[in-house]
Amino acid sequence: MTTSCVCALLNTIEGTTKFEWSTRYREPQILGRNYHLGLCNSWTGVVDYQANSNRRWRGRSATAVSSSLPTFFANRPSDAYALTLDSPIARHLACFLLLSTHLVPVLDAARRYTALGPYCLLPARLVFDHAHCGQAKREREARSYGLLLRVLPTQDCSGKSCRGTKAPPTTLLILARAYKTFMIVCWTLPIAGFLHRPSARAYINIGIDRMHGLGPTFIDVTWGAGGRLSNLTCDMVKVAQNVYGLETCMHLTCTDMETTKIDNALKEAYNAGCTNILALRGDPPREKEKWQATEGGFRYARDLVKYIRKEYGDHFDIAVAGYPEGCEDQDDPDLLIDHLKEKVDAGASSVITQMCYDADIFINWMEKVRAKGITVPLIPGIMPIHTHAAFMRRANWTQCHIPDHWKEALDPVKNDDVAVREIGAELVADFCRRVVTAGVKHLHFYTMNLAQATRMVLEQLDLVPSEETPVEKPLPWRPSLGLKRRDENVRPIFWRNRNRSYVERTQDWDEFPNGRWGDSRSPAFGELDSYNIGLKGTNENNRKVWGEPKTVAELSTLFVRYMQGKLESLPWSESAITGEADVLRNDLVDLNRRGLFTINSQPPVNGAKSSHPVYGWGPRNGYVYQKAYLEVLISPEVFGELIDRIEDDQDLTYYAVNKHGELRTNAPSDGPNAVTWGVFPGKEIVQPTIVETISFLAWKDEFFRLGEDWAHCYDADSPSRNLIEGIMNDWYLVNIVHNDFHSTRGIFPLFNGMELTAMDQPYTSQAAPDAPLTNGNHTNGTAELHN
Repeated sequence: MTTSCVCALLNTIEGTTKFEWSTRYREPQILGRNYHLGLCNSWTGVVDYQANSNRRWRGRSATAVSSSLPTFFANRPSDAYALTLDSPIARHLACFLLLSTHLVPVLDAARRYTALGPYCLLPARLVFDHAHCGQAKREREARSYGLLLRVLPTQDCSGKSCRGTKAPPTTLLILARAYKTFMIVCWTLPIAGFLHRPSARAYINIGIDRMHGLGPTFIDVTWGAGGRLSNLTCDMVKVAQNVYGLETCMHLTCTDMETTKIDNALKEAYNAGCTNILALRGDPPREKEKWQATEGGFRYARDLVKYIRKEYGDHFDIAVAGYPEGCEDQDDPDLLIDHLKEKVDAGASSVITQMCYDADIFINWMEKVRAKGITVPLIPGIMPIHTHAAFMRRANWTQCHIPDHWKEALDPVKNDDVAVREIGAELVADFCRRVVTAGVKHLHFYTMNLAQATRMVLEQLDLVPSEETPVEKPLPWRPSLGLKRRDENVRPIFWRNRNRSYVERTQDWDEFPNGRWGDSRSPAFGELDSYNIGLKGTNENNRKVWGEPKTVAELSTLFVRYMQGKLESLPWSESAITGEADVLRNDLVDLNRRGLFTINSQPPVNGAKSSHPVYGWGPRNGYVYQKAYLEVLISPEVFGELIDRIEDDQDLTYYAVNKHGELRTNAPSDGPNAVTWGVFPGKEIVQPTIVETISFLAWKDEFFRLGEDWAHCYDADSPSRNLIEGIMNDWYLVNIVHNDFHSTRGIFPLFNGMELTAMDQPYTSQAAPDAPLTNGNHTNGTAELHN
């Protein structure tokens, strides 16, 4: 299709949109009304569209626009870029699809590979089912879909790294459907990115980490009809188990599920370390009015329970659904209790009910269930109240009864969301107290990925962890619950603030350290590009969070804000500073004000109880110990003096390395140095956190990559880019261990009187006055150490 045809088609569309370019957009995704697509810098031309005063489209030729692109891309030979299609054009265009006109006729449910010239596309699932629609009839009848495509490598990028993206097709096509007509808009771009299925992490990061802090027994991961989102479900289970250390309960339905799909899902759950399944018949798919059994599948949940027990024995705890108030196709609760008995007899080990708000109805149902001889735990399903509209909508959808006194309390404040949440928390908490008094031992909250309303209920019930009743920690770091990692109990301290990254880089290990670190030269740390280890978020968002520091002094202010708890993250720390740092906070702030940038730290601990609210971990009645540890980014200006001071103190060991792999250390060997250990009744001494050479060098790669990624959030030749790139090129990452854990001051006296000069001046490249000895090959787990 020619450019002139494109312009003619666009001129038929009313509305405005905005095309924006931003550098290094690593994770293309669809968020709300924005449509993001990862692109690279290899361009032969692009059509630029702008809205004129008449709010109609006009286009400029590809030649005219492409002539201005080389300057923009000149210094970015390996960067990825992002194109943003922003509303309100979404009101008028019903579909955004990345495909070719040749691909349209052959899209099918089988999602087969479809040849498209010299390259291939794999159609995936639709990701949103309605547009942002207004009041006009034209807008009300619009529907918007994003079709996700998986792209196979082409000869253009095959075998090459494109900064976390994969090789794409050479034609980008947007298919747009308005009210009654199809309009195809296309232009040719060599692309090095592609729109991919949103990652599991992108979905679960909204609240899941906060929910972990509430200490749940398990979390649920739901299942789309017919396995529609089965890959996403399995990915979320893996991430929750392995990265967050959360026990999961994976939902599994019979809807449109052949036995082979069931087998695949169970295998994925088993391999992820999941030990809980909620077996359901499931709702009918959206396109069907009534539920129908699938050929080669299961008709009832009891059949699914029997099958799981036959295939996996007692590996899974299997929960089934209970309906105190009936369900959509059966409103007789007594008959449903008979069906429940069949599911329990088939092997179910617990019952989770449909959401319920009437304690009298639930207690009466529970008594009938017990009278049938069902003895497994009965767990009420409870949905906290976020807004009045959502509360009423979900109650009507599930046909659950709302007590009159609830309506009387909520209706007068239904337009005040804050009041609704506060009153709702009291009402839900009262329901919980009543059912617990009646014999319930567990509560199951439907959070809908929103933690705040659930937390408010738990606060009413005094079930929120506190200093007096902390969440028990089996180890000082969050352990993985993956099948292969359940016995892992030793990790390097360097990834303390990037747990997800450590799990990803070590996921291919055959064995994980248990009891001792052992020889780390054998299992290699995964390469950064292989696991997309890098700075997350868009350049724009990162600039909003961290500003645009132009001098070391401004960078110092940024680090100080983080140490004071006024900033949620840094490129090397995914979350806010923890309570353990409180005892060090003043010293950390002081160092960072002087231009000595602290990355990681822990205070000395001499025999704290294992139940200590901040330092405690492991079994009760034990004692835990820590050596003081500090990781700091040091300028060459003071590097030599710092090393001299360290080497004058026999209680200190250190490793210092720069981006180029030049390493210096006074460690007596490259073996592990335990910096955290615990003594517990009837057990060997446990040493879960260590400092060690090879893992530090692997961390070095990641540390400096993250710094480079941060630098690339800013324009080339900008003061911020020059500052951060210069620091990454010149400065040293140093870790220091004070081996006398009785010393209360630890490491900080080392830095007395040490401060950078000219911090408020533009950055100029520096060279270390005393370069360490090295063979220059310290990269990702291979090194020849020179002391």
